Amino acid sequence: MADIAVIGLGPMGGALAKALMAKGHKTAVWNRTADRMRPLVQAGAIGAKSVTEAISLAPIAIVCVPTYAITRELIDVPEAKAALKGRTLVQLSTGTPDDARSLAAWAEGVCGGYLDGAIMAFPQEIGGPPTVILVAGSDAAWQRCRPYLEAFGGKLKYLGENPGAASAFDFALLVTGLGHMLGAAHAAAICEAEGIDLQDFTSVAGPRNRGQHILEAIMGGTYANPGAAIATWQKGLQSIQRHARDMELSTQVPDFISGLLAQAIAAGHGDKHIAALFQMLRRERS
Repeated sequence: MADIAVIGLGPMGGALAKALMAKGHKTAVWNRTADRMRPLVQAGAIGAKSVTEAISLAPIAIVCVPTYAITRELIDVPEAKAALKGRTLVQLSTGTPDDARSLAAWAEGVCGGYLDGAIMAFPQEIGGPPTVILVAGSDAAWQRCRPYLEAFGGKLKYLGENPGAASAFDFALLVTGLGHMLGAAHAAAICEAEGIDLQDFTSVAGPRNRGQHILEAIMGGTYANPGAAIATWQKGLQSIQRHARDMELSTQVPDFISGLLAQAIAAGHGDKHIAALFQMLRRERS
């Protein structure tokens, strides 16, 4: 038996499993592509042959796959549902608050507890002090899972029993951060057009400048190998747009940001750091 199971071993799921193992938690793992399990098994994880086996091996199962739809595809089958009885499901995939509420309603008649979470970090940051993990769901599930979730980073926050709260919090932080990043890219364009040294600008802006990392990337011309590429940010925006439509909110802000990201992708910057927006916003050279 294991203490906890991780289902889905992409870059983020793999990082979660490694963080749990680093803290001494006996961890079961499963991935559709078995090759991703091998290094974790070699490091001491228990490799499961199926989702159902992974769930059966531990009282808590974390699912970290790209979407809620994939989660349902994996666990909404008779064998997996039977295995989930009495166990706690922690969903750390990407979706909207409505997706979270829908899965929580499904889990109520299947699992012994449900938590929905959002990871505010890149895979390489998992386990570090600055990593923010947001979770919501039943208090009993939170109390059971907290000792394990603490392995993922220093800023673990429980948002209460509304299962959509973590996703909503994530969206709010994401759109705020994107606003700062887009503003920083345009600030760099202003400085270049007016002959202002970006280093001078950043020294004046100081701690109030939340786009500092964007300006540093622009100054260094370091647009390759981003933690999250422009195309990845665009996928997040599409979820925020869907949420706005579902909740009858104005879509003007996410539509505007999404439009800029779409232009950058069309210009060939989809696999680059979001700071590459500067290349699209700067004054054209004759």
